[in-house]
Amino acid sequence: YAEICIENERLNLKRVENFDNLSNEILEMQETLLKKEKTIISETPLEIKLFKNNAPELTLYDLPGITYKKEDLCIKIKNVIT
Repeated sequence: YAEICIENERLNLKRVENFDNLSNEILEMQETLLKKEKTIISETPLEIKLFKNNAPELTLYDLPGITYKKEDLCIKIKNVIT
Protein backbone atom coordinates (compact mmCIF):
# COMPACT_ATOMS: atom_id res chain seq x y z
CA TYR A 1 0.00 0.00 0.00
CA ALA A 2 1.02 3.65 -0.24
CA GLU A 3 0.47 6.68 1.96
CA ILE A 4 0.33 10.20 0.50
CA CYS A 5 0.27 13.44 2.47
CA ILE A 6 1.32 17.04 2.27
CA GLU A 7 4.51 17.50 4.30
CA ASN A 8 3.79 17.71 8.05
CA GLU A 9 0.02 17.33 7.55
CA ARG A 10 -0.53 13.79 8.73
CA LEU A 11 -4.24 14.53 9.27
CA ASN A 12 -4.73 14.68 5.49
CA LEU A 13 -3.01 11.34 4.91
CA LYS A 14 -4.45 9.22 2.07
CA ARG A 15 -3.93 5.48 2.07
CA VAL A 16 -3.93 3.86 -1.39
CA GLU A 17 -4.32 0.09 -1.59
CA ASN A 18 -4.53 -0.20 -5.39
CA PHE A 19 -1.40 1.08 -7.13
CA ASP A 20 -3.36 1.44 -10.38
CA ASN A 21 -4.94 4.51 -8.74
CA LEU A 22 -1.71 5.87 -7.24
CA SER A 23 -0.90 8.42 -9.97
CA ASN A 24 -4.45 9.82 -9.84
CA GLU A 25 -4.29 10.11 -6.05
CA ILE A 26 -0.93 11.94 -6.28
CA LEU A 27 -2.34 14.36 -8.86
CA GLU A 28 -5.38 14.98 -6.65
CA MET A 29 -3.15 15.72 -3.65
CA GLN A 30 -1.04 18.09 -5.78
CA GLU A 31 -4.18 19.97 -6.84
CA THR A 32 -5.30 20.21 -3.20
CA LEU A 33 -1.93 21.68 -2.23
CA LEU A 34 -1.87 24.18 -5.10
CA LYS A 35 -5.41 25.36 -4.36
CA LYS A 36 -4.57 25.71 -0.67
CA GLU A 37 -1.49 27.82 -1.42
CA LYS A 38 -3.11 29.67 -4.36
CA THR A 39 -0.12 29.11 -6.62
CA ILE A 40 0.91 27.08 -9.66
CA ILE A 41 4.16 25.83 -8.10
CA SER A 42 4.50 24.90 -4.45
CA GLU A 43 7.61 24.70 -2.31
CA THR A 44 5.82 22.30 0.04
CA PRO A 45 6.72 18.65 -0.62
CA LEU A 46 4.27 15.81 -0.96
CA GLU A 47 5.34 12.73 0.95
CA ILE A 48 4.64 9.42 -0.74
CA LYS A 49 5.54 6.32 1.23
CA LEU A 50 5.32 2.89 -0.35
CA PHE A 51 5.13 -0.16 1.86
CA LYS A 52 6.08 -3.60 0.58
CA ASN A 53 7.37 -6.65 2.40
CA ASN A 54 11.10 -7.31 1.97
CA ALA A 55 11.68 -4.17 -0.12
CA PRO A 56 14.82 -2.07 0.42
CA GLU A 57 14.51 1.46 1.78
CA LEU A 58 14.83 4.04 -0.96
CA THR A 59 14.30 7.81 -1.04
CA LEU A 60 13.62 9.62 -4.32
CA TYR A 61 13.22 13.34 -4.96
CA ASP A 62 11.35 14.61 -7.99
CA LEU A 63 12.33 18.21 -8.65
CA PRO A 64 10.71 20.60 -11.14
CA GLY A 65 12.56 21.72 -14.26
CA ILE A 66 13.62 25.33 -14.78
CA THR A 67 11.77 25.94 -18.05
CA TYR A 68 9.29 28.66 -17.11
CA LYS A 69 9.17 31.98 -18.94
CA LYS A 70 8.12 33.92 -15.86
CA GLU A 71 11.17 35.02 -13.88
CA ASP A 72 9.43 34.81 -10.50
CA LEU A 73 8.60 31.14 -11.15
CA CYS A 74 12.19 30.40 -12.14
CA ILE A 75 13.39 31.89 -8.86
CA LYS A 76 10.84 29.84 -6.90
CA ILE A 77 11.88 26.64 -8.70
CA LYS A 78 15.56 27.34 -8.04
CA ASN A 79 14.73 27.77 -4.32
CA VAL A 80 12.94 24.40 -4.30
CA ILE A 81 15.90 22.69 -5.96
CA THR A 82 18.37 24.30 -3.56
